Amino acid sequence: MNNLFSDLQTKLSRFDFWLVALAGVLIAIGLFTQHSVQIAGQGIVGDIVNRQILALIIGFALMVTLTSTDYRLLGFVAPLFFPTILGLLGAVLILGDSVRGSVRWFEIGGYQIQPSEIAKPLLILFFAFFLQWGQKRLSDLKLTILALLLLIPILGLILMEPDLGSVLLFGAVWLFILWFGLQDPKPLIALILIALLLAPLAYMRLSDYQKVRLTSFANPQQDPLGSGYNAIQATIAIGAGGVWGRQWGQGTQSHLRFLPDQHTDFIFATFAEEQGFAGCLILLFAYVLFFWRLLINLNQTKNHTGKTIIGGILAMFLVQFTVNIGMNIGLLPITGIPLPFISYGGSSLVTALALVGLVESVVSHQS
Repeated sequence: MNNLFSDLQTKLSRFDFWLVALAGVLIAIGLFTQHSVQIAGQGIVGDIVNRQILALIIGFALMVTLTSTDYRLLGFVAPLFFPTILGLLGAVLILGDSVRGSVRWFEIGGYQIQPSEIAKPLLILFFAFFLQWGQKRLSDLKLTILALLLLIPILGLILMEPDLGSVLLFGAVWLFILWFGLQDPKPLIALILIALLLAPLAYMRLSDYQKVRLTSFANPQQDPLGSGYNAIQATIAIGAGGVWGRQWGQGTQSHLRFLPDQHTDFIFATFAEEQGFAGCLILLFAYVLFFWRLLINLNQTKNHTGKTIIGGILAMFLVQFTVNIGMNIGLLPITGIPLPFISYGGSSLVTALALVGLVESVVSHQS
């Protein structure tokens, strides 16, 4: 009994309360901003705040479950994650609902579930444990090539939706996972160089609208009512906020629907209009602290597989944050990547909390 109590006390002492608290702050900011959009009632169908709270409850329960589970036990079922990812991504192409020409969601009981979000933690866990298995059997070069062959069908299925943003996100996170997981980074560096050389050919294979989305950010004024509209309206909304903002519930760009997707892709622009430059500094500072806590946990983790998992999770959050903020301020193409913890979306929030739970599991169950 004493040993059990001592073990529990040790795990609690390792638990990163700051990481969870910072995630909670970001979620609260997201809920308040979503509520501001909801009260305007312009094109928002249903009670998005209550739906997000339901996702928060599910995500919190999943986070607690993962935190209390020794992450090393997941290695026994990790091989199943790969066919699960392929099954989910393949099923949505057949059974999913088409929205704006893309098939990315299942409709279950009035709720949309996005398989590519569910695939995020599964992807990190699969490749982290795959690298652990491969380090004992293969050279780093063979391991890198095999990992790439496993990644290609995943990216192919996502590209068929089509969801170019998730393809780029998954590819970037995969690179980070290999960076942390391989003993020798030289094969990975060679692969990156080859990919850069082949990038023009890959660009030529994209559809016309995907090419436009990747290039219109550089000069949105060239087509202000078409491909450049979203970027222009986002920058107008951010600029309209000034230093102190229009205050909560007073954002004209978002409330009058000049700003599209004001509660999902462009929720940062909505927040910036209402809370201004000062509010944005607070939000960005909360994210910096969140990433800082992840980096501390990464550096303090001794187990190589655990370090790879946290590294992949840090990359997942960091890439999403960078791409979303970048496309809101007109520095990056608009790719439909949500802002972690802030954007409306039940699948995204549940996944984000699951990733936090995995970090806590690694931190709490170190030997």
